[in-house]
This record gives sequence, C-alpha cells and structure tokens, in this order.
Amino acid sequence: MERRLSDRSTPTANSPTYAYPFFDLDETLASSMARLNLNPHSDYLFNDLGMRAPSIPSLDDAFLRDNYYTTIVGPAMAPGYDVVNGLDNLLVEQYLNRNRNRNRNGNGNGFDIRGGGGSVPYLIPDGLVLNNPNSLTGGLYNRRPQTWLEPVDMDLLSVKNLRGTILSLAKDQNGCKILRKVIEGARDENEIDMALEEIIEHLGELMVHQFGNYVVQNLVEVCNKNQLNRIVSKITETEHQLVNICLDTHGTRTVQRLLRHLETTGQEVAMIMSAISRHTVALTKDMNGHHVIQHCLKYFTDEDNRYLLHELARDCFGLATNKSGCCILQQCVDSSSGETRDFLVAQIISHALPLAEDRYGNYVVQHLLELRIPQITANLLRQLKGSYAALSCNKYGSNVVEKCFSESREEQCTMIIVELLSNPNVSMLLLDPYGNYVIQTALRVAKGLVRSALFNLVRINSPMMRCNIYGKKVLESLDKKRTQQMVACMSTREEVTENILHS
Repeated sequence: MERRLSDRSTPTANSPTYAYPFFDLDETLASSMARLNLNPHSDYLFNDLGMRAPSIPSLDDAFLRDNYYTTIVGPAMAPGYDVVNGLDNLLVEQYLNRNRNRNRNGNGNGFDIRGGGGSVPYLIPDGLVLNNPNSLTGGLYNRRPQTWLEPVDMDLLSVKNLRGTILSLAKDQNGCKILRKVIEGARDENEIDMALEEIIEHLGELMVHQFGNYVVQNLVEVCNKNQLNRIVSKITETEHQLVNICLDTHGTRTVQRLLRHLETTGQEVAMIMSAISRHTVALTKDMNGHHVIQHCLKYFTDEDNRYLLHELARDCFGLATNKSGCCILQQCVDSSSGETRDFLVAQIISHALPLAEDRYGNYVVQHLLELRIPQITANLLRQLKGSYAALSCNKYGSNVVEKCFSESREEQCTMIIVELLSNPNVSMLLLDPYGNYVIQTALRVAKGLVRSALFNLVRINSPMMRCNIYGKKVLESLDKKRTQQMVACMSTREEVTENILHS
C-alpha cells in the first residue's frame, strides 16, 4: 500500500509519490520490509551500496548478499540501534568527501533539502521520499522517527543551500558535521556572512552547546576581521555573558579558539579584556576559566594585559594557594615585564613565608628562585630568614629550602646552613621525615668550615641516627658519597701512575 507524504513535507515537482514507511513500534521486521517500496529513480542509491548488478534485485535476494548493505544495515535493525549514528563515519566521512560528478534526474545537484514545523532539516536523494521526517538522530525502536542520511556531494552543497536551517543543523549531532564541512569549504565572504547572520543572535547559546560550539569554532577559522568584530561585539554586550561562556566546558574551548585569531592591535582585544578583567580572579581559579586567562597572557601584549596582571597581583596569595591559580601566577611572572612584573614579584615575596608552607604556593616561591635574578633571590631569602629550621620540617617548606640551596650563591647557602646549625633543635632535623632531605642537600653544597660543622653534627648523633629510618637515609647518603670520592681518588692515582710509567 503506497503512502503519500504528509502536509508538512510536500514533494517537489520531480519527486515520485512513493515512500518508505517508518517502522511501527509493534510491527515485526518482516512486515516492515513487506511494506517497503522502491521506485525506479532510486536505483543509484543501491548502486552505491553495491546491490545493483544490472538491475535492482528482489529485496530477499538483496538481503542474502554478503555486501555493504547486509553487513552494515542488517545488524542495524536490532532494537535501539541508531542507524544514522552507526553509519555516520561511513556515510558522512567516506561518501560526503567522495566526488561523484553525475547528474541525478537532470536537476544537476542530486539532493533535496526539506523540513518543516521547526524540525531539523534533512537531506534526501531525488528518487527517495520519506514519511514524517523529524530528526537526523534517533534509532528505529527508540520512539523517535528515523530518516536515512543520503550521501551528498559536498562540492555542490553550500551555505546558500542551507539557508534557514543553519541554527537547527548546528545543534544536531549529525547536522553539525555537515555544516562544519560546508563552512570549512566556504571561500566566499558572502557565504560566511550568510551563516553568521543566522546564528549571530544565538552565539552565546551555541558556544556552550555540545555540538554548536564546534560550528562556532569552525566559523571563527574562516571569518575576516569585520566578521570577528561582529562576533566579539555580540558576546561582550554584557560582561557576564562572556564570563559564563569562559566558565563552561565547551565555551572555554570556543573562546580560546577565538582569542587565537584576534589581531593584537585591534579593538576586539580591548573589548575582550574589558569584559573579563573584573572577573580575572574568578576565572583564574576555575578549571575551565583559567585556560582563557592563559591564552590572554600568551597571545596579548603586556599593555593589553596590564589591568589583568594588576588584578592578579592584588590577590596573589589567594591565587598562589589555588591549584589553577598557582600555574597562572607563574606564567604571569614569565610573561610580564617592567613595573608590572616588579609589582607582581613584590607581592609574592611579601607572602613568601606562608606560601612556602602551602601545597600549591611553594611552587610559586620556587619559581621565583629558578629565575636566578640576584635581586629577587636576595629579597626572597631575606623574607624567609629566621624560618629555615621550621620550613625544613614542613612537607612543602622543605622543598623550598632545598631549592634555596640549589639556586643561590655559595655565601647565601652558607648563611642558611649557619642558621640551621645555630638552632638548638638542629639534631632533630637528622631524624625528621622532611628535614633529613634538607640536611642531605646541605651536605652536598656546603664548603669549608660549615661543611666540617655538618659532618661533626652527623658524627655526634650517628648512634641515634642508626636506630631511625630517616637518620639512616642521611648516613647512607654520606656512605655513598664517601664511596664515590674513594673511587674517584683511586682513578686519579691510577692515571698519575700510568702517566709516570709512560713518561
């Protein structure tokens, strides 16, 4: 029994009135297949699928063949299987990229684009008519109508063909893939304007959409300066809109892509910075937002980032003690210069002691030492003076003290060791879970009298150290060093003896 199209999907002048009925929830596969009709104009579809050998075979014969259709579509008839998604990679990737320069039914393009009633637009071949098409997604048995996604020649498909449907396509899992390919291939600015015009009022929604964000990212790639200006102007109409996009998992990626394509000399950068500057701290502490701040520091100039850096410096302690913030603060130190950098470094140094004992803040203090800038190192060591013994017994502070030894000059290291030896509880460092590592590092860098004093400290406390797991680590370290020195000494003697014999 033939079924005609509903009022919502009126056939074109060249379209036959035959249709493939959809599966009813209660009917069997056999009964569904019995009602399926093929018209003579759809032979090219089966020819592409490997079913036509010189004429269309019977449906029973076709399903018995070991070809593309029976191996792919056959299993897809199981309840709950999503046909479009299951064939997506094969149809969208394999066939959409394939050049098939032939004329179907004489119309020259080989596809129709139809839709209605707010439904997602769909693509169908000229010789194939469907009843009640509503969506590109959904399974045969999951209570949603299902359409077949027909291969389309992307060389023939343009933004102009998709007018009025771009927003719907952008929010559909399969539709967005088609739209992205069309946008990527667009070379005409008018086409980009056409696409932008349809989604400009929905940019904020699309940038945080699970599918739409990819469309916006592709659109940004092909936009010119004026088009990028329109995008930036729209998302910065209210500062809260841009901030909310930056805090979103999908939105942050879209904003990052946008920032990479902005000219640093353009007014778009100023518009972005004006919208996010007052929310810099909140963005920096967020797992998604801090990536946007990183991109600003990487792609924008010091002058563009001046207000942003000032806001970060004002709350440097709160940021340095935050997992995301401590990374951003280190990047700020590296990317800034001049007065801005001096102000930022001064703020960090003023909080050096509590930061050194923090699980995240200690990395910021260590980063300043790694710069090996004499004035910064001197100011930092001065700020920590009098607290080296306490820091040595702290899980995080001990790392800072060791970094002081490795990144400071000899006289500065000597000053720290003297302070440790002057502490009445210095012997406890030998047995401390963290202090023992500080002593080991001190023994490696110490020279002259302070080195002798350290060895004497170990010698006096060695009986107690042998009964302690951490004390043993110090003794083992000394034994290892002594062995290495003996080997080096013996090698030197052998070389001297050999030279004498050959002379």
